[in-house]
Amino acid sequence: MSKVSGPQLTFDKTYLFMNAELDQIKQDIIVIHNVGSSTVTYEWKQVQRGDHVRSKKSDFAQRFFCHYPRSMVKPGESKAFTFSFKSDKVGMFNEEWELLTEPKLIQPLSLISLNGIATQEDQLAAQRDGFWKGFNQDYPAEEQPSQDMLEGFVRNQPVDKPNLEDPYVLCQVFEKCNRHLGLYYTKATLETFFEIFDDVCFVLKSENPETQVPTEWDTCVESLQALIQKVHNKYTHQDIYDRFVKTLSQAKKTPNDRALSHRVFQKSIASFIGEVVDCDVKTRTAIDLPLLESWQFVPEDWTEEQIKAHQ
Repeated sequence: MSKVSGPQLTFDKTYLFMNAELDQIKQDIIVIHNVGSSTVTYEWKQVQRGDHVRSKKSDFAQRFFCHYPRSMVKPGESKAFTFSFKSDKVGMFNEEWELLTEPKLIQPLSLISLNGIATQEDQLAAQRDGFWKGFNQDYPAEEQPSQDMLEGFVRNQPVDKPNLEDPYVLCQVFEKCNRHLGLYYTKATLETFFEIFDDVCFVLKSENPETQVPTEWDTCVESLQALIQKVHNKYTHQDIYDRFVKTLSQAKKTPNDRALSHRVFQKSIASFIGEVVDCDVKTRTAIDLPLLESWQFVPEDWTEEQIKAHQ
Protein backbone atom coordinates (compact mmCIF):
# COMPACT_ATOMS: atom_id res chain seq x y z
CA MET A 1 0.00 0.00 0.00
CA SER A 2 1.56 3.30 -1.11
CA LYS A 3 2.24 5.87 1.60
CA VAL A 4 0.95 9.43 1.39
CA SER A 5 2.88 12.43 2.68
CA GLY A 6 0.56 14.00 5.26
CA PRO A 7 -2.58 12.84 7.09
CA GLN A 8 -4.59 10.24 5.15
CA LEU A 9 -6.87 7.32 6.09
CA THR A 10 -8.69 4.79 3.93
CA PHE A 11 -11.63 2.41 4.48
CA ASP A 12 -11.76 -1.20 3.35
CA LYS A 13 -15.47 -0.65 2.50
CA THR A 14 -18.18 1.99 2.86
CA TYR A 15 -21.30 -0.22 3.03
CA LEU A 16 -22.25 -2.34 6.04
CA PHE A 17 -25.21 -4.74 6.03
CA MET A 18 -26.77 -6.56 8.99
CA ASN A 19 -29.76 -8.93 8.83
CA ALA A 20 -31.13 -9.85 12.27
CA GLU A 21 -34.15 -11.49 13.81
CA LEU A 22 -36.36 -9.25 15.93
CA ASP A 23 -34.55 -8.10 19.12
CA GLN A 24 -31.40 -9.96 18.08
CA ILE A 25 -27.98 -8.39 17.49
CA LYS A 26 -26.01 -8.60 14.25
CA GLN A 27 -22.63 -7.02 13.59
CA ASP A 28 -20.44 -5.96 10.70
CA ILE A 29 -16.85 -4.74 10.71
CA ILE A 30 -15.06 -1.92 8.91
CA VAL A 31 -11.29 -1.45 8.87
CA ILE A 32 -9.44 1.85 8.58
CA HIS A 33 -5.81 2.11 7.43
CA ASN A 34 -3.49 5.03 8.10
CA VAL A 35 -1.68 5.30 4.76
CA GLY A 36 -0.30 8.75 5.55
CA SER A 37 2.76 10.00 7.40
CA SER A 38 0.90 11.62 10.32
CA THR A 39 -0.87 10.37 13.42
CA VAL A 40 -4.60 11.03 13.09
CA THR A 41 -7.09 11.50 15.92
CA TYR A 42 -10.55 10.22 15.04
CA GLU A 43 -14.12 10.07 16.35
CA TRP A 44 -17.21 8.34 14.91
CA LYS A 45 -20.38 10.40 14.57
CA GLN A 46 -23.83 9.67 13.16
CA VAL A 47 -24.92 11.97 10.33
CA GLN A 48 -28.22 13.70 11.13
CA ARG A 49 -30.24 14.12 7.96
CA GLY A 50 -33.93 14.84 7.40
CA ASP A 51 -35.95 12.18 5.61
CA HIS A 52 -38.80 13.63 3.53
CA VAL A 53 -40.28 10.35 2.41
CA ARG A 54 -43.23 10.12 4.76
CA SER A 55 -43.38 6.33 4.62
CA LYS A 56 -39.84 6.26 6.05
CA LYS A 57 -40.20 8.80 8.84
CA SER A 58 -37.83 8.22 11.76
CA ASP A 59 -39.34 7.12 15.07
CA PHE A 60 -36.18 8.37 16.85
CA ALA A 61 -35.29 4.85 18.05
CA GLN A 62 -31.60 3.92 18.05
CA ARG A 63 -30.89 0.73 16.12
CA PHE A 64 -27.24 1.11 15.10
CA PHE A 65 -24.45 1.23 17.69
CA CYS A 66 -20.74 2.06 17.61
CA HIS A 67 -19.07 2.01 21.05
CA TYR A 68 -15.69 3.54 20.34
CA PRO A 69 -14.30 6.60 22.17
CA ARG A 70 -12.20 9.29 20.60
CA SER A 71 -8.74 7.84 19.87
CA MET A 72 -5.88 7.91 17.38
CA VAL A 73 -4.28 5.77 14.68
CA LYS A 74 -0.57 5.95 13.91
CA PRO A 75 1.07 5.90 10.46
CA GLY A 76 1.00 2.38 8.99
CA GLU A 77 -1.48 1.21 11.64
CA SER A 78 -4.89 -0.35 10.93
CA LYS A 79 -7.91 -0.58 13.22
CA ALA A 80 -11.15 -2.55 12.97
CA PHE A 81 -14.46 -1.19 14.19
CA THR A 82 -17.56 -3.25 14.87
CA PHE A 83 -21.00 -1.75 14.25
CA SER A 84 -24.06 -3.45 15.76
CA PHE A 85 -27.70 -3.51 14.68
CA LYS A 86 -30.70 -4.39 16.86
CA SER A 87 -34.37 -3.53 16.33
CA ASP A 88 -37.61 -4.18 18.18
CA LYS A 89 -39.55 -3.36 15.02
CA VAL A 90 -39.70 -5.32 11.76
CA GLY A 91 -38.45 -3.44 8.71
CA MET A 92 -35.52 -2.01 6.77
CA PHE A 93 -33.44 0.72 8.37
CA ASN A 94 -30.42 2.75 7.35
CA GLU A 95 -28.13 5.42 8.75
CA GLU A 96 -25.01 7.27 7.66
CA TRP A 97 -21.94 7.71 9.86
CA GLU A 98 -18.81 9.75 9.33
CA LEU A 99 -15.31 9.60 10.77
CA LEU A 100 -14.26 13.01 12.09
CA THR A 101 -10.49 13.48 12.05
CA GLU A 102 -7.88 15.86 13.42
CA PRO A 103 -5.99 17.03 11.44
CA LYS A 104 -8.18 17.10 8.33
CA LEU A 105 -7.28 14.50 5.73
CA ILE A 106 -5.78 15.34 2.37
CA GLN A 107 -8.53 13.35 0.65
CA PRO A 108 -11.82 13.37 2.66
CA LEU A 109 -13.34 10.00 3.50
CA SER A 110 -16.73 8.89 2.20
CA LEU A 111 -19.70 8.52 4.53
CA ILE A 112 -20.33 5.01 5.84
CA SER A 113 -23.75 3.59 4.94
CA LEU A 114 -25.23 1.29 7.61
CA ASN A 115 -28.12 -0.90 6.47
CA GLY A 116 -30.09 -3.25 8.68
CA ILE A 117 -33.07 -5.55 8.16
CA ALA A 118 -35.09 -6.85 11.11
CA THR A 119 -37.22 -9.90 10.34
CA GLN A 120 -39.74 -11.98 12.24
CA GLU A 121 -40.97 -15.52 11.75
CA ASP A 122 -44.34 -15.68 10.02
CA GLN A 123 -46.74 -16.49 12.87
CA LEU A 124 -49.84 -16.68 10.70
CA ALA A 125 -48.80 -19.16 8.02
CA ALA A 126 -50.68 -22.07 9.61
CA GLN A 127 -53.81 -19.95 10.09
CA ARG A 128 -53.78 -18.88 6.43
CA ASP A 129 -53.38 -22.46 5.28
CA GLY A 130 -56.33 -23.47 7.45
CA PHE A 131 -58.44 -20.62 6.11
CA TRP A 132 -57.85 -21.54 2.46
CA LYS A 133 -58.52 -25.22 3.12
CA GLY A 134 -61.86 -24.34 4.71
CA PHE A 135 -62.62 -21.83 1.96
CA ASN A 136 -62.06 -24.40 -0.79
CA GLN A 137 -64.32 -26.89 1.03
CA ASP A 138 -67.15 -24.43 1.71
CA TYR A 139 -67.19 -22.85 -1.76
CA PRO A 140 -67.06 -24.91 -4.96
CA ALA A 141 -64.72 -23.59 -7.63
CA GLU A 142 -67.61 -22.22 -9.72
CA GLU A 143 -68.87 -20.11 -6.81
CA GLN A 144 -65.54 -18.62 -5.81
CA PRO A 145 -64.96 -14.96 -6.72
CA SER A 146 -62.85 -14.43 -9.81
CA GLN A 147 -59.52 -12.59 -9.81
CA ASP A 148 -61.14 -9.67 -11.66
CA MET A 149 -63.78 -9.35 -8.95
CA LEU A 150 -61.14 -9.35 -6.20
CA GLU A 151 -58.98 -6.77 -7.99
CA GLY A 152 -62.04 -4.59 -8.63
CA PHE A 153 -62.92 -4.73 -4.95
CA VAL A 154 -59.43 -3.61 -3.99
CA ARG A 155 -59.42 -0.78 -6.54
CA ASN A 156 -62.78 0.54 -5.35
CA GLN A 157 -61.78 0.87 -1.70
CA PRO A 158 -61.92 4.48 -0.44
CA VAL A 159 -58.59 6.25 -0.04
CA ASP A 160 -58.33 7.84 3.39
CA LYS A 161 -55.29 10.03 2.83
CA PRO A 162 -54.08 11.83 -0.30
CA ASN A 163 -50.86 10.59 -1.82
CA LEU A 164 -48.49 13.43 -0.98
CA GLU A 165 -45.70 11.69 -2.91
CA ASP A 166 -47.46 12.91 -6.07
CA PRO A 167 -46.32 16.53 -6.73
CA TYR A 168 -49.71 17.42 -8.28
CA VAL A 169 -51.61 16.12 -5.24
CA LEU A 170 -49.16 17.81 -2.85
CA CYS A 171 -49.65 21.11 -4.72
CA GLN A 172 -53.46 20.87 -4.46
CA VAL A 173 -53.42 19.95 -0.76
CA PHE A 174 -50.86 22.60 0.20
CA GLU A 175 -52.56 25.47 -1.62
CA LYS A 176 -56.02 24.47 -0.40
CA CYS A 177 -54.83 24.31 3.22
CA ASN A 178 -53.05 27.69 2.98
CA ARG A 179 -55.39 29.50 0.58
CA HIS A 180 -56.28 32.15 3.18
CA LEU A 181 -52.58 33.05 3.41
CA GLY A 182 -52.11 33.37 -0.35
CA LEU A 183 -49.35 30.77 -0.58
CA TYR A 184 -48.18 29.01 -3.74
CA TYR A 185 -46.61 25.60 -4.17
CA THR A 186 -43.10 25.19 -5.53
CA LYS A 187 -40.87 22.19 -5.08
CA ALA A 188 -38.13 24.22 -3.39
CA THR A 189 -40.37 25.86 -0.78
CA LEU A 190 -42.12 22.59 0.13
CA GLU A 191 -38.80 20.79 0.54
CA THR A 192 -37.64 23.56 2.89
CA PHE A 193 -40.89 23.41 4.90
CA PHE A 194 -40.47 19.64 5.30
CA GLU A 195 -36.84 20.13 6.38
CA ILE A 196 -37.97 22.65 9.01
CA PHE A 197 -40.63 20.20 10.24
CA ASP A 198 -38.02 17.43 10.58
CA ASP A 199 -35.63 19.75 12.43
CA VAL A 200 -38.34 20.93 14.86
CA CYS A 201 -39.39 17.35 15.66
CA PHE A 202 -35.77 16.37 16.25
CA VAL A 203 -35.16 19.37 18.54
CA LEU A 204 -38.33 18.77 20.55
CA LYS A 205 -37.41 15.12 21.05
CA SER A 206 -33.87 16.13 22.04
CA GLU A 207 -35.16 18.62 24.62
CA ASN A 208 -37.65 16.15 26.08
CA PRO A 209 -37.85 12.53 24.87
CA GLU A 210 -41.37 12.30 26.31
CA THR A 211 -42.67 15.04 24.02
CA GLN A 212 -45.34 13.87 21.61
CA VAL A 213 -44.59 15.09 18.08
CA PRO A 214 -46.62 14.48 14.90
CA THR A 215 -45.33 11.72 12.65
CA GLU A 216 -45.94 13.76 9.49
CA TRP A 217 -46.68 17.34 8.54
CA ASP A 218 -50.22 18.17 7.40
CA THR A 219 -48.87 20.86 4.95
CA CYS A 220 -50.53 23.71 6.92
CA VAL A 221 -47.93 26.37 7.73
CA GLU A 222 -49.88 27.55 10.78
CA SER A 223 -49.55 24.14 12.42
CA LEU A 224 -45.82 24.20 11.61
CA GLN A 225 -45.51 27.64 13.18
CA ALA A 226 -47.32 26.41 16.31
CA LEU A 227 -44.87 23.50 16.51
CA ILE A 228 -41.90 25.89 16.28
CA GLN A 229 -43.26 27.84 19.26
CA LYS A 230 -42.75 24.76 21.45
CA VAL A 231 -38.95 24.90 21.07
CA HIS A 232 -37.56 26.09 24.42
CA ASN A 233 -33.98 26.96 23.48
CA LYS A 234 -34.22 30.58 22.38
CA TYR A 235 -31.24 30.43 20.00
CA THR A 236 -32.47 27.28 18.28
CA HIS A 237 -35.99 28.70 18.18
CA GLN A 238 -34.81 31.93 16.56
CA ASP A 239 -32.73 30.09 13.96
CA ILE A 240 -35.63 27.83 12.94
CA TYR A 241 -38.14 30.68 13.02
CA ASP A 242 -35.96 32.84 10.74
CA ARG A 243 -35.84 29.97 8.20
CA PHE A 244 -39.60 29.59 8.51
CA VAL A 245 -40.26 33.29 7.85
CA LYS A 246 -37.90 33.34 4.87
CA THR A 247 -39.56 30.27 3.34
CA LEU A 248 -43.01 31.70 4.03
CA SER A 249 -42.03 34.86 2.17
CA GLN A 250 -40.88 32.79 -0.82
CA ALA A 251 -44.16 30.86 -0.83
CA LYS A 252 -46.13 34.12 -1.14
CA LYS A 253 -44.45 34.96 -4.44
CA THR A 254 -46.30 33.95 -7.60
CA PRO A 255 -44.33 31.19 -9.42
CA ASN A 256 -42.95 32.21 -12.79
CA ASP A 257 -45.01 29.65 -14.70
CA ARG A 258 -48.22 31.11 -13.21
CA ALA A 259 -47.44 34.78 -13.71
CA LEU A 260 -49.67 36.70 -16.14
CA SER A 261 -46.62 37.63 -18.21
CA HIS A 262 -45.53 33.99 -18.60
CA ARG A 263 -48.09 33.10 -21.29
CA VAL A 264 -47.49 36.40 -23.08
CA PHE A 265 -43.76 35.71 -23.29
CA GLN A 266 -44.45 32.12 -24.30
CA LYS A 267 -46.63 33.20 -27.21
CA SER A 268 -44.14 35.90 -28.22
CA ILE A 269 -41.26 33.43 -28.32
CA ALA A 270 -43.32 30.90 -30.29
CA SER A 271 -44.31 33.60 -32.77
CA PHE A 272 -40.70 34.74 -33.12
CA ILE A 273 -39.52 31.18 -33.77
CA GLY A 274 -42.23 30.76 -36.43
CA GLU A 275 -41.15 33.97 -38.16
CA VAL A 276 -37.50 32.87 -38.14
CA VAL A 277 -38.43 29.54 -39.72
CA ASP A 278 -40.65 31.22 -42.36
CA CYS A 279 -37.85 33.63 -43.22
CA ASP A 280 -35.38 30.75 -43.53
CA VAL A 281 -37.73 28.81 -45.83
CA LYS A 282 -38.37 31.84 -48.07
CA THR A 283 -34.66 32.67 -48.31
CA ARG A 284 -33.61 29.09 -49.16
CA THR A 285 -36.40 28.79 -51.73
CA ALA A 286 -35.33 32.06 -53.39
CA ILE A 287 -31.70 30.97 -53.80
CA ASP A 288 -32.48 27.28 -54.52
CA LEU A 289 -30.97 25.86 -51.31
CA PRO A 290 -32.35 22.61 -49.79
CA LEU A 291 -34.68 23.05 -46.83
CA LEU A 292 -33.55 22.03 -43.34
CA GLU A 293 -36.00 19.41 -42.09
CA SER A 294 -35.17 20.09 -38.45
CA TRP A 295 -36.32 23.69 -38.88
CA GLN A 296 -39.84 22.90 -40.03
CA PHE A 297 -42.31 24.51 -37.66
CA VAL A 298 -45.16 22.45 -36.17
CA PRO A 299 -48.29 24.58 -35.59
CA GLU A 300 -49.78 24.44 -32.07
CA ASP A 301 -53.24 23.48 -33.35
CA TRP A 302 -52.02 20.32 -35.11
CA THR A 303 -53.45 17.00 -33.91
CA GLU A 304 -51.29 14.07 -32.84
CA GLU A 305 -52.06 12.32 -36.15
CA GLN A 306 -50.80 15.33 -38.10
CA ILE A 307 -47.63 15.49 -36.01
CA LYS A 308 -46.92 11.80 -36.52
CA ALA A 309 -47.48 12.15 -40.29
CA HIS A 310 -45.17 15.17 -40.30
CA GLN A 311 -42.42 13.23 -38.52
